[in-house]
Amino acid sequence: MSSLNLKSPLVYLLGIEKVKILKVFLKYPNKKISLEELQTRTNIPVNTLKTELRQAIKYNIIQELKTKKEISYTLNPVEEVLALETVIFRLGNSFFEALAQKLDKIGKIHLCIVMGVFLQRDKDRVDMFLVADELNEKKFEALIQEIESELAQEITYTVLTHKEFEYRQNMFDKFVLDILENKNTQIVIDKSSISSDN
Repeated sequence: MSSLNLKSPLVYLLGIEKVKILKVFLKYPNKKISLEELQTRTNIPVNTLKTELRQAIKYNIIQELKTKKEISYTLNPVEEVLALETVIFRLGNSFFEALAQKLDKIGKIHLCIVMGVFLQRDKDRVDMFLVADELNEKKFEALIQEIESELAQEITYTVLTHKEFEYRQNMFDKFVLDILENKNTQIVIDKSSISSDN
């Protein structure tokens, strides 16, 4: 499966594995992270992950912590690395274009709006709002896992069928209206101009 963030300039400069690893450590700068947790969050093969960690330790970016029971890793507060935090979580148009293409392959998508972690906002109720019919749930769950790997964190989402969406919109459902009226969102797909009607 091709990466959602494949065309990111940072991926070109640093490599996809380094970007994914740095996202995890920058997201949890004071946390001791095991190899298993890092592999789960990044979905990078273990051998590749070990190679990247050795390089990061060599250049004093990551610190290895050993105890009798386990080995864990934590971020060294290197100024040059910390400076990446302002740009490494920012998602460009290439990400959202790739997301739209992948969504189109797993169902009949009417509307997809993202917010929350996609836009570095912590207080939004959900991160993704999707209106879709004939959604392949297995492929959708795989896509969610891929997104979480790219973002280095879990995402919350709501999925409604078109019929459910229209019913809740006509009933002036507060949750739905709040999302449609929220200006701090990114519209990924809007095939029926649903969002522009509000």
